[in-house]
Amino acid sequence: MIDPKHMRSMRELVRVWVTAIEETARDFYPHPREFCVRVYENAAYNLMTIASNEYGIKIKPAATIKDAMESYIELGLKTGLFEDASQFVLSEINPNRIELSIFKCIYLPCCEDILAKSSGISELTCPRIGCFVGGVGIMTNIACTYRLTAFDPTKCCQGYIERI
Repeated sequence: MIDPKHMRSMRELVRVWVTAIEETARDFYPHPREFCVRVYENAAYNLMTIASNEYGIKIKPAATIKDAMESYIELGLKTGLFEDASQFVLSEINPNRIELSIFKCIYLPCCEDILAKSSGISELTCPRIGCFVGGVGIMTNIACTYRLTAFDPTKCCQGYIERI
């Protein structure tokens, strides 16, 4: 079992770095979302590469966006990135659009920090959904976009991923 003190310091480290990336993107780019999307794509790629090369966890290609999202959840569980599959609820609106609810997100404090300095959820780039999109692209070769549609720190975040 992970020492709770160690887990708290890990969460704070995530908060420091993700918030710093988001803030720096806003300092240098008129459209910080484009920069952050690329950061999240790289994060998904790095997670998959490390999982495969260092831990022997193989990532299978997926045929659909939903299949890729389910595989990414499975990968996150195997690597300890996610605590439980129940943190995610996927709803397939159609094969090209999947709605996602996220519970107990590690990035919640980061989003709260960014929201405190911005005008609303439209400015949040959502690291969690952004990494899902990166994983979907890698596993399916389907170009997708995403949006965060609801942010409730006491309940969950919601958004969607859809084919471009």
